[in-house]
Amino acid sequence: MGGASVGLALIVIILLVRENKQNENIAKINLLPVVFNSNWGFMVGMPIILNPVLFLPFIIIPVVNVLLASAAIALHIIAPCVYPVLRGTPGILISFFGSNGNWVNLVFSILLFILDIVMLIPIGSLGQRIEKGLREREQKNE
Repeated sequence: MGGASVGLALIVIILLVRENKQNENIAKINLLPVVFNSNWGFMVGMPIILNPVLFLPFIIIPVVNVLLASAAIALHIIAPCVYPVLRGTPGILISFFGSNGNWVNLVFSILLFILDIVMLIPIGSLGQRIEKGLREREQKNE
């Protein structure tokens, strides 16, 4: 329940907003690998690694997810994962499979994914405003 769904949440936001055609194409190309927890092509293609506006959420949002999940486990709302899960399992399904099919875990993971999307909306719009300003500045300099 850590950061497996943050890349997917960012792709969902990019595909919903559809403001920058280049980012939309990168998101479409990397949709399938990101679903199966392979974020590197997306992180380099956007670029997320060198962009502090997008990189910080990839650090902070998994911490929030883990804190919420550990609180839910401590309060016995969800069951802890006791079974090993394969590496390429989609992030939303990891706790469902790891808890032997506990439906409460699946609902909790989906709610965390929705929370990730909500937390990324203002950051995504800020990043797009910055990109738009940089493009306008480049056009003025030409």
